[in-house]
Amino acid sequence: MDRESEPSWDLLLALGELEYRAGHWGAARAHAVRVAGRGHGLLLLLDAVAGDAEGARHHAQAGLHSGSWWHTLYAHAGLGLLELGLDRPEAAILHLEVVERGGFDAPAHIHWRGDLVESQIRAGLDGAARRSLRRFAVHAELARGRGLLGAPETVFAQALQTPFPFDRARIELCWGERLRRDGRRIDARGHLHAAHRAFAALGAVPWAEKAARELRSSGGRAQRGPRAGSRELTAQETLIATMVAEGKTNKRIATTLFLSPKTIEFHLGHVYRKLEVSNRTELTRMLLTD
Repeated sequence: MDRESEPSWDLLLALGELEYRAGHWGAARAHAVRVAGRGHGLLLLLDAVAGDAEGARHHAQAGLHSGSWWHTLYAHAGLGLLELGLDRPEAAILHLEVVERGGFDAPAHIHWRGDLVESQIRAGLDGAARRSLRRFAVHAELARGRGLLGAPETVFAQALQTPFPFDRARIELCWGERLRRDGRRIDARGHLHAAHRAFAALGAVPWAEKAARELRSSGGRAQRGPRAGSRELTAQETLIATMVAEGKTNKRIATTLFLSPKTIEFHLGHVYRKLEVSNRTELTRMLLTD
């Protein structure tokens, strides 16, 4: 192919973003790589959804130091998505609020509004999430937040009509979370299984882990550990113990699991007694050893 017949970089980026939305992330990355230094924004998105924090932050630097208002806000939107996927909603909010203040409005590229509302909910800021929903116009991307805050389930059902696999999987995840929180654990599992399968197929590692945690929390059996014996932890206790070992506070765990801090303390008491440990440090050491 001669130089004149090669596709332009803007066409390659458009094709790459289309492949990203369609769930063909390998093809999207190939297009982004072909345009050399101009594909940082798309590569940022691809690394963010895959949970590659180092790669995402590397590509974000290009936008943050570009001197371009558009590229700077795009970088913050991508970093917000990264932090949300890594269960750091407070950090996600910091980035996404920069995007909101900057007036970034390119829904064909990235749906930052829905990510901001979801981050606020996961950080326990329901009031802020409701105010954000009132500020924003009605977009399909807001269905996740509306559903988590108690809107009729038809919000989720309608949003599942989206043709984009990653978006559908996120809706399934939020729907499953809502059902599990409402005490409908059996109903929740179908949506959570669907979310987990989709995330795993896409290579969205942190999102697949989120779905797996929700599945365990909805009543799945945890694998028997070598130290548990007859004092095997329940699925909920195993999940909470794992999050403690990851360094999360009781308040953060409670927000993530839609439980109260007192409930987390109650479960931790059972974990300590079953595993014959007396504090978080001993628990973490035991889990890391096993």
